[in-house]
Order: sequence, then C-alpha cells, then structure tokens
Amino acid sequence: MENIYDVIIIGSGPAGMTASVYASRAGLKTLLLEHDAPGGKLVKTQEIQNWPGIVETGGPTLAYEMYKHALAYGSTFDAASITSLTTDEANIHTLTAADGRIYQTKVVIIATGTQERTYDLPLRAKYDGRGISYCAVCDGAFYRGKEVAVFGGGNSALEEAVYLTQFATKVYLVHRRQEFRADKIAIDHVKATPQVELVLDSNLVELLEEDNKFSGVVVENKQGEKRTIPVSGMFVYIGSTPRSELVAGRTPLSKEGYIQVNEKMETEIPGVYAVGDIIDKVLRQVVTATGDGAVAGQEAYHYITHMK
Repeated sequence: MENIYDVIIIGSGPAGMTASVYASRAGLKTLLLEHDAPGGKLVKTQEIQNWPGIVETGGPTLAYEMYKHALAYGSTFDAASITSLTTDEANIHTLTAADGRIYQTKVVIIATGTQERTYDLPLRAKYDGRGISYCAVCDGAFYRGKEVAVFGGGNSALEEAVYLTQFATKVYLVHRRQEFRADKIAIDHVKATPQVELVLDSNLVELLEEDNKFSGVVVENKQGEKRTIPVSGMFVYIGSTPRSELVAGRTPLSKEGYIQVNEKMETEIPGVYAVGDIIDKVLRQVVTATGDGAVAGQEAYHYITHMK
C-alpha cells in the first residue's frame, strides 16, 4: 500500500491548508489538491481585518504564508479537479480527476468550499470575464477611470465596493433590500465613501451591450420603476453554492447543500471529513475554517492509527 496516501485534502483554502499542517506534522503522508490557485477566497480578498494577532493584512499575502506553512512539514501539492470519490470494502478511497488521474488514500478531507452565484440573464455568459467579474482584487485595475456596479449586500460586496473606488470614478452598490447584511464597520465605511452610490430595494433585470461590449445594467425597484445605469463593468457578490457533489447521496447535507459533520468534522462515510465553508455551520470566516482544518487533521491521525 506504499502508493496510497494517508490523507488527501481536496481544496487549499484556509481550512484545507490548516488540515495539511496538522496531518503532515503528525507524520502522515499528505497530499493537498486544488483545481485553482492555493488560498481559496483569501486570494480574492483585498483586506483581512479579523485574523487574530494581525490587525490588517492582504488576503493574498495571508494565503501565500498559509500555503508555505501547509507544505513545510512534508505535504505535497498537486493541481487537480476531482470529479468522483468512491470507497471500497476496506475503506480505501479512490479519487478521480477530470483529466483521468487516479489517487488513493485512507482519509479524505473535503475542503472544496463554495461556488459564487451569478445571474441567469441573457448576455451573462458572453460577458463573464469581459465586463462581469467576481473578484475586485483580480480585475479592479481594468476599470481605472471608469464607472462600475457592485451587486450584493454582505461584507464582500461592501468591502469590494470601497476597494474599487481606488480605480473607478464611481461605484454603484446595488442591493435587493433596504438593509445590508454586512457588519456595521463595513456599512459605515461604505456610507462614508463619496464615490459609492447606494441603489437599494432594486434587482438586476437586464444586461446591456453596445458595439459588442458590455455597456451597463438595468435595475428595477420594488415599485416597478426601472433605471438604466451605464457602467463599464459589474462585480457580483450575491452568495454562493456549496461544492458538495462529491458526497451527495452518501452523507447528510443541509437543505442548502452544505455537508453535515459532527464535532470531529466526520461525515457518515468512514474516513471522510469535511471542513471550512463546505460544512453546515453558523459562521464562515478564515478563523473558523482554520479551526475546522486543525480538528480534521488531528482526527485523521487518530483514525489512521486505529486502522493500523
């Protein structure tokens, strides 16, 4: 069984990287898999102000430090998009990647997180990445000297709206309700930023194009009044969907699709754990994700010891 890993972690956000630290420090043969850049949503977050011990840091900076730490004790990293997870009678798990590669392991830690939601409107697919973005840190500089719209009412939407003002001359912040879901400090920051115009109680109803370029949006308020907002780009922060398809039907999920685990981060599949944003929990933050990863990494050691 020398070709079988002790632990494979699917996803390299804060939860997955912390699990890598704990599992590898325990002497387990550990592999960290990721279909995208290591760091998860940290890479797309400009400022982190709630990581204990550091008043403020950049998301990409913190992600890079975590990634170095994740591999510091012997874990290896591979780029792969896992499409299936099967388990044999001996509770050995086989992971299949989109390109056909096969991995086998005694323990799987699922840290796949969530996928950002978007709008099902004509022109959306055409302009994804060409006017419609989900990452202000990634794409904000493309809109220097232009006007943009941000959609959403949570912390991400408000924080990224303010961030975009260093590039855009004006940011329209559109939310379907009158009140925001964000923290008070984020709300106060938005209200104190003159380049941000609030467009509340309004829903996106149409995307516009001109000369084969994204040219604006049409929103409609609760009274049925429509407003055309000419912008060069829009940024979407309207929630996310859990990436739990690998274990759907094999272990309980919440009605929203999040994986349900116990206090040890165990699913009902022996040797399969879930951590971070993918699980059914009250608070999804970097600090809670790392706690999940620590528990799962340590519990993986106890599980494998018991197997032996």
